[in-house]
Amino acid sequence: MIADVFLLIGALIAFLSTAASDRRRVAREDRRQWDKAIRDAGVDIAAEGR
Repeated sequence: MIADVFLLIGALIAFLSTAASDRRRVAREDRRQWDKAIRDAGVDIAAEGR
């Protein structure tokens, strides 16, 4: 019984850790894409100004 409780707690901790890691990865990728879009827009604006 006690071992089952610890097993469930361990599984919950692993699940929450994985979910948090996935959220950080997605946020990092979103930021990278946003930065690229801003950079591309800046290059387009600079090209129009020539």
